[in-house]
Amino acid sequence: PELRRFEYNPLRSRPFLVGFGPGYLAPAPRAIIGKASPLGLYHTGVKHFGDAFAQDFGEILEQYVGRQLQIMPDATILPEIAYRSGRNRLSSVDWIAVFKDLVLLIEVKSRRPTQELRLASDRRIAEIKRMLEHAYKQIDTTADLITGHDPAFASIPGDRQILGLIITQEPFHLANA
Repeated sequence: PELRRFEYNPLRSRPFLVGFGPGYLAPAPRAIIGKASPLGLYHTGVKHFGDAFAQDFGEILEQYVGRQLQIMPDATILPEIAYRSGRNRLSSVDWIAVFKDLVLLIEVKSRRPTQELRLASDRRIAEIKRMLEHAYKQIDTTADLITGHDPAFASIPGDRQILGLIITQEPFHLANA
């Protein structure tokens, strides 16, 4: 009960009320800004168009990150690389930034912290693992393929320090803990 104030507020999805006099009533004006924000628009899109909207949004976010990475001076930015593992055709991380002394592996996920994470429940560690585990695995696998000199990754130097970066739509405050 003491955490109820952190639960979802219905005014976030419908900040205007009617029936309390002429016109609209906005009991929480800040909720209007939240509804018009990118995150508010995302939730509206998912509500109206379902998972297809979330999938499309994730692809757009990935491309947006790539365009921002292209701005970095002194870095070569490469998109995901397809490779084979046995009979399977797989993909590396979404973006690879090659600097003179570093290779940065970037995985983009359009994930958002769930209520379990926001409320710091007992399930928070399992929940963050469930949501980001695949991203960590993609980074680890891509790093192994680079240092193992896999032919698909021949254009990426394997003698430099390799770091991974997971970019999400919203902060995951415990992701590195």
